[in-house]
Amino acid sequence: MYQREALRDYGQTPAQIKDSFLRAVEGFDQVFSEVPRNKPWREDGWTALQIQGHLIKTHELGALILRVLESNQPHHRLLHVVAAVQQRMSAPRTITRLRAPKLVQLQASESELAARWTSTNQMFLKQLETSSLNGPRTFPHLYIGELTALEWAQFMPYHLHHHLPQLLALQEP
Repeated sequence: MYQREALRDYGQTPAQIKDSFLRAVEGFDQVFSEVPRNKPWREDGWTALQIQGHLIKTHELGALILRVLESNQPHHRLLHVVAAVQQRMSAPRTITRLRAPKLVQLQASESELAARWTSTNQMFLKQLETSSLNGPRTFPHLYIGELTALEWAQFMPYHLHHHLPQLLALQEP
């Protein structure tokens, strides 16, 4: 499960978070290069490609959320996200495992994912470099609750580390 307190371990400034993110991407890439792409990590789990697709969508959304939280204007592209998050947050918890919403799942070919992985990570880093991360505005995370821009930025490397054990489970003994 996600732990809000753990987010601060990933840095307090854009430069520190950038370093954490780059290290997390490097670790993910190293393990990803060594595992089968289309084998689920457990019986009902995602494949390595599905995990990568999920991370791509999450990093895209993270960059957009940072941009919105750093501005003074609401953004129409996020209204459906807010509605979905609020609906899921108010629903009774009947599941024992976290499930990523369709919004942050991506099905694409291996070559499309590889190209988008690089460009999406660069997009997130570019947004991070232009962000102050000290504003009071928040945006809800489905499982953690309201997060500031700083916490959303911290969440990106945290989230990569969260999925790393799934890839490690795919390594051949």
